[in-house]
Amino acid sequence: LSFLGVGLPATGEYAMVRRHPSEGLLIRMYVKDSVTGPEVREYRPLADRLELVERIPWTNDGDPRRTYDLRKRPFFQAAVQAGRDVWTDSYLFWGGNEEGELPGVSYVTPIYDAAGK
Repeated sequence: LSFLGVGLPATGEYAMVRRHPSEGLLIRMYVKDSVTGPEVREYRPLADRLELVERIPWTNDGDPRRTYDLRKRPFFQAAVQAGRDVWTDSYLFWGGNEEGELPGVSYVTPIYDAAGK
């Protein structure tokens, strides 16, 4: 397991726990903050807290670290289309600065509230 993520379809906000080859476990969050604006924040979990490692603007400039909308990703689209949990076909995903795009598959499950949203 390289990534475990949770996304909010209404806003596109997304958080993932990922295993980095050289840095260990990291938490990346794409947040729409009313004070700072859209940001990507990366944290390293420590024994007693989360250490903020990096903050960068969340933009639409094409850089894969800053340009991200989970609603456009194959795993999200597959779950929405099926309306249930699915395994995706293999697709290229961005794994981080040093890895570039890597082939992978995702298991994804939609979670609904009491109103079915």
